Amino acid sequence: MYLPLPPPPLPFSVPPSLPPPPALFRRPGDLDEVYSDPSKAERELGWKATRNLDDMTRDLWRWQQQNPHGYK
Repeated sequence: MYLPLPPPPLPFSVPPSLPPPPALFRRPGDLDEVYSDPSKAERELGWKATRNLDDMTRDLWRWQQQNPHGYK
C-alpha cells in the first residue's frame, strides 16, 4: 500500500513574484532523488551546462504551471 509522504523543504528559492508552490505529496512512480553530473557530457560531447539549479527549477515550475495536466 502506498502512503504519501509530506513534502521536504524546497531546495531552491521561489522568486517573490511567484506564488508559493502548493504542498505536494509524492505519487506512485515519483523518483526518490534526481541528480546529475554534466561533466561526462562536457568531456565526451563537448556540451557544457549553462544553467544552475535555481534556473532549472524555475523553468520546471513555469512549465508545470502552464501544463497542469502534463505533456499531451
